[in-house]
Amino acid sequence: DEATPAQRHLIGLIEQNVRRLNRTVDDVLETARTPWPDHQPPLPALPLDQAVDDALADWLRQRPQGARLQRDARAGEATIAFDPEHLRRVLVNLLDNADRHASAAAGAIRVETAVDGGQARLTVWSDGDDIPAPVREHLFEPFASSYSRSSGLGLYLSRELCQRYHADLGHERTVRDGREGNAFV
Repeated sequence: DEATPAQRHLIGLIEQNVRRLNRTVDDVLETARTPWPDHQPPLPALPLDQAVDDALADWLRQRPQGARLQRDARAGEATIAFDPEHLRRVLVNLLDNADRHASAAAGAIRVETAVDGGQARLTVWSDGDDIPAPVREHLFEPFASSYSRSSGLGLYLSRELCQRYHADLGHERTVRDGREGNAFV
């Protein structure tokens, strides 16, 4: 039978939640796999700015931001040893969080790449409210979330993926153009 508009809406919600749950299961399985051996074959050098731009373009096709999002690409020729799909997953998680918590103002979300002391750095900053200390203490723990529709696995899985490639993921409260915000670096 042909579905009514209300039924189509409900089916859409069910499909959206099934996809979200499937992503969560995939992420949990990904981190539960045996850690990579120390003698794994080296990954090809991934140009950081280009990899971030590619992932960002994909994300923006689904979540247009206009002037709300700014990109500051300063990594130059820096390359990283990181699986492109894993980098995309980390970046998308950080962007989804920034999108959820940032204001609607121009420049409320910033994606920055740079080289600092010989280390490549990717930062996703948003002008969201300060994260309360009790939440901040558990940001990177599994199932920790202050958002009711979240699995609480995003930052945990992102950090796990970073550590797989000998990178780290942390949080800082910083200022951009006179506005305070949260930077995930």
